[in-house]
Amino acid sequence: MLNMLPQRLYHYTNLAGLTSIIESQAIWATEILQLNDTTEIAYSRKLLGKLADRLSAPSASEYALFLVRQAATGMATAPTAPRMFVASLTDDGDNLSQWRSYASQGHGFALGFDRDVLETKSLAQGFTMVPIIYDQSEQEQHFTKALSEVVEVIDGWGAEPEHSPSPIEQVLLLGLGLTFAAMFIKNPYFRDEREWRLVRLIVKGVWDENSHTRVRNGEMVQYEEIDLSSSASGETPIVELVIGPLSSIDQEFRMREFLDEHGLESVTIRHSSVPLRNT
Repeated sequence: MLNMLPQRLYHYTNLAGLTSIIESQAIWATEILQLNDTTEIAYSRKLLGKLADRLSAPSASEYALFLVRQAATGMATAPTAPRMFVASLTDDGDNLSQWRSYASQGHGFALGFDRDVLETKSLAQGFTMVPIIYDQSEQEQHFTKALSEVVEVIDGWGAEPEHSPSPIEQVLLLGLGLTFAAMFIKNPYFRDEREWRLVRLIVKGVWDENSHTRVRNGEMVQYEEIDLSSSASGETPIVELVIGPLSSIDQEFRMREFLDEHGLESVTIRHSSVPLRNT
């Protein structure tokens, strides 16, 4: 997986998106089925189902193996996913494909966050930080480990039925666990994105939904806000702003004024070094 954790993570956006984030001190996590690319759900579930079919655990009960295989197979063919909200980031603050795809074809911005501070703030709001795995062998190792751990949990429930969840709750928890494991996986084709995610899985009574609605390309999209506002100590996760390669030459001065007006005087600003041209 990842040998070294990045100190910073970046979110690419256009001017309107940047203005919204700075003024509201929040980033948006979109409902997963309304992301731009939903094929990743099918990819991760198909791989999970394949690995579950050949799952082997000699010390496990047949019941536990059967239940896990059934759950994984059901997920692989299910048309929907449990309710969850996702915010996408990357550990690369000057990436050509990111500028083109998510930042107005190079006219936008990459907002940099201190990873530790962002993770702490997000975790307090029910969001887990997830590094995406692109290498297929690592994906298989990840899923195999998750499946084995789930089998152990089910066997533990069987050993102490009086202290275990009800059968319906067991199935629900099993599905949630495997769904979360799948959030680490994305088609290797997207490896250049070097994506990290903030993920909140909706669990009624534990992490209830708190969504809002906005319009995107003529469609209603649901999202949740992740609060970035400074703590009592003045600590903010926003630490850097990268100006896109096709932004105007005087953009730095205007951005400096804008950030300072919102109490972000410590945020550094730099220009992209990507040789992108107008076409």
